[in-house]
Amino acid sequence: LTSPHGLIWSPPYEPLPCSTMAAASIGSALLGHVRSTHNVLLRAGARHLTLVQNSKRTNISFTSAEKFLGAGCSCVRQNSSRRFMGASAKNVKILRGETGLAMKVCRQALDETGDDIDAAREWIDANASARAAKAKDKLGTRSATEGRISVVVDNGQAYMVEVGCETDFVARNEVMEGLSAKIVGAVKDMAGTSSGVTDVNVDELLNFQPDGMQDVREEVSLAISSVGENIVVRRAVAMGLDEGVIGAYVHGFGSYAALVGVTSEGNTSEGQQDNLQRLANQIAQQVVAVDPGDGGVDALLQSPYLFDGAVTVQEKIAAEQENCGGMLTITSFLRWGMGQ
Repeated sequence: LTSPHGLIWSPPYEPLPCSTMAAASIGSALLGHVRSTHNVLLRAGARHLTLVQNSKRTNISFTSAEKFLGAGCSCVRQNSSRRFMGASAKNVKILRGETGLAMKVCRQALDETGDDIDAAREWIDANASARAAKAKDKLGTRSATEGRISVVVDNGQAYMVEVGCETDFVARNEVMEGLSAKIVGAVKDMAGTSSGVTDVNVDELLNFQPDGMQDVREEVSLAISSVGENIVVRRAVAMGLDEGVIGAYVHGFGSYAALVGVTSEGNTSEGQQDNLQRLANQIAQQVVAVDPGDGGVDALLQSPYLFDGAVTVQEKIAAEQENCGGMLTITSFLRWGMGQ
């Protein structure tokens, strides 16, 4: 409990210099029901203290309490007394909807801040790192066979990352979706522009800190504490072409994904470039559906075209050359399945 000069009311009722946050445990010991000093106003009267928190007032009787608080505390008299009875179900629901955290964490945040939802948000932010480290230690050894694959394609460059979790339910939720998007963005920032296919070192990726983010390892830990499951970054890759386009396809919520490089020998117009990109994306979908496997590009070219079984992929790209600016070549492709 603090005065304007930073003093706290402390057993055995002596004023001691201390930070505001450190007063929380003393408030709990002294008053029983006070969990935090956030948004607390302590006023002194001749016979009692009046604690005001979130519009709730509690009188605490102590003789000549002013002398322990120092100058700057106003003297008031209040006759009503109201105790904090715990977090409300309404605020727990709101906080859980906003943060995705477990109900017990949201309830703890509200208990610690007198059911003040704004203060509870600040408490969650302030305790995020400690909560994440604890969750990582507890959950880090558990198997994470589900998850999602995320892809970013940007001007002849593509980046793909596989992030594992424990259940399909978490793989589909907003926390996992947001985390995967952050990590594939980090792969892009870390790998930069490349030519060909380059595996990204996962340990280096975890230690990488993009602008405006914590390092990837910390982001993963925070997500673990939020969803209550182990999360691992399994693999990451960058693909680049000096010319041509990269087609991409992600199936469903990221259970499968593919990248395909396609080049055209001619100078393509804007419309032809759009046609080439569309064709490359369709071939990426073909790769996911057919899985050419160890047969490589040759096996892909000889497979029946997914969108027209009467022709092969090779026949399809030959028919599309005029629309795409010249002779077309599939340079390489990647196909990932979650957990494979």
